[in-house]
Amino acid sequence: MPCHGLCCNSSRNSPRLREHRLVQEPRVPLLGDDRGVTERGAISFPMKQGRIAMTDVRDIVGVAAQLLPNGGHEGRTYTLTTLESFTFAEFAAALGTGLNKPVQYVDIPISAARESMVAMGMDPWIVDGYMELLEGLADDWGDKTPNDTKTILGRPARGHRQFIADFKDAFAGAAVSHS
Repeated sequence: MPCHGLCCNSSRNSPRLREHRLVQEPRVPLLGDDRGVTERGAISFPMKQGRIAMTDVRDIVGVAAQLLPNGGHEGRTYTLTTLESFTFAEFAAALGTGLNKPVQYVDIPISAARESMVAMGMDPWIVDGYMELLEGLADDWGDKTPNDTKTILGRPARGHRQFIADFKDAFAGAAVSHS
């Protein structure tokens, strides 16, 4: 799992914040593949029906803002996710509802994802790492929903439906900024 935020602090005892995947991450076709959604009405990714709980970067920032000034979290690791996991097909359906247009999930073969990444000029060892990650996620590796975000923020993490509501203009092709 990637580790972000406070783990980069110079102290080995700093709290560590982990997440599975960021909903805002460009290499994940949620915001990063806006042409697929706007032009084809599709999200294409090799995830089969694997379930994943993603993290909104705004929640990571909120947790960090709570932990930094308050102390008492030294050496602890927090895994930040939504409380609800979802498949990419469920995300596509929710996105379609939010945009008032059909959006489908297209499960592409892992071999096609590999070929595409190599064609983009990615180093083979990076592609191998992505393939291993994608195969694990397709097998529900990301279907983990700890309660750390809610415990620290005192409210549930932003889920995929909230993310869609906040960023639907980005999927429709308009520039948008949210805090």
